[in-house]
Amino acid sequence: MWIYWWSVFVESFQDSLATIGKDPTDILFSVVVFVVVGLLLLTRRGWGKGWADVRAKLGAVLGEDILIIFGLFVLILAYHMAKDSYLRWKGSSDLASHTQQQFEQYKAEAESRKPNFLIRLDGIIAGPAGDPGNALVGAVAIITNQGDPSSIDDFWIDVKFSDGRILHAEIAGAPAAKTKFYFGKNIQGTRMYLPGSEYWLNENLEPIVRYGERRGFLMGLVRGTTKAELIHSKAALVFTCSDATGKKYSSQDTFELGRQLASEGIALQGLQQPIPAHH
Repeated sequence: MWIYWWSVFVESFQDSLATIGKDPTDILFSVVVFVVVGLLLLTRRGWGKGWADVRAKLGAVLGEDILIIFGLFVLILAYHMAKDSYLRWKGSSDLASHTQQQFEQYKAEAESRKPNFLIRLDGIIAGPAGDPGNALVGAVAIITNQGDPSSIDDFWIDVKFSDGRILHAEIAGAPAAKTKFYFGKNIQGTRMYLPGSEYWLNENLEPIVRYGERRGFLMGLVRGTTKAELIHSKAALVFTCSDATGKKYSSQDTFELGRQLASEGIALQGLQQPIPAHH
C-alpha cells in the first residue's frame, strides 16, 4: 500500500513541477502570496538603524527570508499537487460514470435486440380424457413480441394446485391444419372452434416480428386428475414457451366454473382415447 501511495505522490509531484505556473489560477495565487509576504518583510521589525548594524544582521535576516520563500514555494507546490490530484480523481470519476452510462446504454440496446415475448391467456380449456382419472387441458394464448423477430422453440403446460402439487401435461401432437377444434357455444348458440392451423405446434416455426402478435392454442393430457377436480380446487394452468434463444416466458390462469372453455371431445392424436399410464 505504501508503495502505491508513494508512486501517487511522485507522479503528482512531477506533474506539478511540469505544469506549475501554467494555470492562471496558479499565477494569481502566487502573486497574492508574494505580495503579502513582501509587505510583511517591508514592515518587519529588527533592522538596525546604522549600516554596521544592518550588515551584522543581514545574514540572519536573509536566511529567514529564504526559509520563508522556500516555505511559500512548498505551500504553492502542495496546493498545486492537491488541486492536480483532485482534478485527476474527478476526471477518473467522471470517466467511470460516463463509462457506466455507456455500458448501461449498450446493455439496454443489446437487450432490446433480443426477442421479448409477452403471453396473454385468452382462455383455458378443461375436458374429460379417455381414462376416467385423467383430464384434457389446453390454453388459447396470444403471444406478442416486443423485441427482435424470433420463433417459438418449445411449449409446456403445467397444472398447479393450492397444496403445492404440480402436474405436467403431455403435449398433444399437432392436428391437421384443416381440423376444427370445437370447444362449446357462444351466447348466440353458435359452436365455436379453432382451426388446426392455429395449433401452436403447427405455427411455432414462423418468426413473430417485432411488435407483432400471434394467437394459437395448445392441448395436453394431465394424468392423475379430472376436470371436476381442476374446477373444484381452482387449480391454475401455467402456459410456458421459450424463444429461439432459450429464454422462457409464462402466464397462468385458474380453472373456475363458468370461466374455462369446455372441449367437446375432440380427438387430438388420441388424447381422448384410453392411454396407458407411464411406468
